Amino acid sequence: MPQSRFILCLALAVIGLPGVVRAQSPALVSTWSTAGAYALARPWHLAFDPAGNVYVTDLAEHRVFAFTPDGSPILSWNCPVLAPLDFDPQGIAINAQGTAFVTTPGAQGPERFLLAAYTTSGAYLGPLGSVGSGPGQFGRPVDVAVDHDGNLYLADNAYMRIVVLSSTGDYVRQWG
Repeated sequence: MPQSRFILCLALAVIGLPGVVRAQSPALVSTWSTAGAYALARPWHLAFDPAGNVYVTDLAEHRVFAFTPDGSPILSWNCPVLAPLDFDPQGIAINAQGTAFVTTPGAQGPERFLLAAYTTSGAYLGPLGSVGSGPGQFGRPVDVAVDHDGNLYLADNAYMRIVVLSSTGDYVRQWG
């Protein structure tokens, strides 16, 4: 939508013309807290699997946590090919088939990668892309999203761009 049209729609909503739908104040649906092995220390991003379970990346715990929609813990995992404190999960997205894609922009160690695929039970499926500035490479992907076709969209903070990969990790395009 062009910017001028957006501003006009916003102005009409503010002055309250008939037929204009106003945004409702959000209402708290539920809250839940975690404890013990599932205590969140620095939750960063979250995603939902096809069953509605919630997956949360935690920077301080170096783990991905999974919860049912009502907050009951399911499991947690880290990356089995990195030392536990080298796993720095930030962005997370889950496709319709239940594959979780996690960005790890701070990951270090001999096998450094910035995006990896996992099953929703935490089994490591492998890295996608590589470190660098070329097509299909990333400098610091801080978030990932999946579209309806299964393509991955990565926000690469280092090179201020969006990188698009196919569902199999092949380079599609980039912009920014």
